[in-house]
Amino acid sequence: MEALKFYLPFPARDHIIMECEQAICRAGKGGSAKYGGLRMEKKYSAKYEETKEALIAFCEIFHQEKCEMSVLIAVAFGGVVLLGLNIVGGNLSGSSREVFLFLVKYVSMWITAFFAGAILSKTLFRRMMMSTAFGDAQELYRLRIKKRSKPLVVRVDFYEDRIVNDTGTKQAEYSYSNVKKLLESDKAIGFLSDVGPGPKNFFGVPKDAFEDADIEEVKAFLVEKCTGVKKFKKI
Repeated sequence: MEALKFYLPFPARDHIIMECEQAICRAGKGGSAKYGGLRMEKKYSAKYEETKEALIAFCEIFHQEKCEMSVLIAVAFGGVVLLGLNIVGGNLSGSSREVFLFLVKYVSMWITAFFAGAILSKTLFRRMMMSTAFGDAQELYRLRIKKRSKPLVVRVDFYEDRIVNDTGTKQAEYSYSNVKKLLESDKAIGFLSDVGPGPKNFFGVPKDAFEDADIEEVKAFLVEKCTGVKKFKKI
């Protein structure tokens, strides 16, 4: 699968724009590849067809993650704006005790809003995002079938120092150090990586696509290699 770049403008819209983009590949195909003067062996491999079901699983992970982030950002931004309005409106011009009590109440309400937003993003907003993800995945699948006439067969190889995503005609490479989030649903795992300025790259792998490897073993390996991530986030 080509590297998928998902663009989610803020404020968040109901629909995201997806663009397929080829990344630069620095290593060739095969069971091992030369990298930095060393010969790195593959640790794990996954192979799957990019079916409509696979795309739905990937879009569900991406949408839910972006939904949670958007809600928290909105609450944070809204809290700062309201505090500024109170300052401009003179609500903090009383005695020290009155100002202190106001700030305590305000911060308490702000924290409560964060918790409420987190709960809503996992309940009501989650159902909305699942519906949006289903529609986006169907449209993406339609466009890809129109272009290629059949689903891609994707191979993802996990080396000691990087991930190589191969569709047979194109390759994309990801360094573990660039992975910012490891995401997981019941059907797939997802990677959010930062390879430079602009939107982050996201790609997924179905859990049942790994060859001769237990998914928990693979997850432990990825957490160890992705030094910027402490654990998988369950979606």
